[in-house]
Amino acid sequence: MRLTRREKRLLAASVLVAAVWLSYAAWLRPARQRLETLDRVIPQKQQALLELTSLTQEYVHLQQQAAQARIKRQSAPEDFTLLGYLEAVARQCQVYPVSMEAQQPGPQEDSSETVVIMEFEEIAMDQLVGFLARVRSEAPVWLPLQYLHISRNPQGKRLNCTLQICHARFSDMPAEGRQD
Repeated sequence: MRLTRREKRLLAASVLVAAVWLSYAAWLRPARQRLETLDRVIPQKQQALLELTSLTQEYVHLQQQAAQARIKRQSAPEDFTLLGYLEAVARQCQVYPVSMEAQQPGPQEDSSETVVIMEFEEIAMDQLVGFLARVRSEAPVWLPLQYLHISRNPQGKRLNCTLQICHARFSDMPAEGRQD
């Protein structure tokens, strides 16, 4: 069978169109779809990376705080009393609690705990913040603030406050054997 010149051109053009369409279907369309997917996913992954970086920094900071707490706990003087320390700091800050009560929940096998509940009336916010900052920064031991309730005094612009600070003593068990 002999093809005319016109038929040969039509056949060549058809083969060329078919080749272009097959290459588009086989390579170009999947590549374009993958690029669209990447354009959508990359910002999500970058956001997740930023969140992970933030959480990593927070974790490192918390590890450093835990290490400092362990060092403070290990270097605590044996004669330290929480109630006496808080009274002294309150005098230095010129804040006068309405009541201070020390409680000692039942002793554990390897630890004992002292909890001091302090109540303030008619205290200014800056006095309270100064007192808590001094307790936290100058304490020879780690003193976590377990409870803090602040309310506005109905008679004035000052505050009423109840707070609870605790001090735990651990036996001489090695740090790696203890679960903190």
